[in-house]
Amino acid sequence: MSNYNSSNMRIELTSPEGSHPVRPPVVEPQLTIAAEYNMVRYGVAYGISSHFDETYGTLYTLQVYDRNGVPKLRVQRILGFGAVERQLNHYLENYPVRSPVQMSRMTYDLQRIMLSYYED
Repeated sequence: MSNYNSSNMRIELTSPEGSHPVRPPVVEPQLTIAAEYNMVRYGVAYGISSHFDETYGTLYTLQVYDRNGVPKLRVQRILGFGAVERQLNHYLENYPVRSPVQMSRMTYDLQRIMLSYYED
């Protein structure tokens, strides 16, 4: 019979001095030449964030801002980074979207791109 008592067991995780927590890798979308051109021409900026969902896995949010920091586009719950990349390129290639007809068409196009990734 052993005198081993599990209540005395202690586990401590330590890290070497000066080490930093590991950050998830940053994935940058590959922009088309037309998208990059419009981004520079109009001073547009974008942000991509992600979060984990128990059902779907990693979901992305895409936000595009004009030169004054005003949000121009926000697309949430995008499944797959490829869809984010295609939506961003499509939006930037057609920027600026001004009229209600252009906005309606852009909304349809972005939904179609997203749905094409759900079908796979």
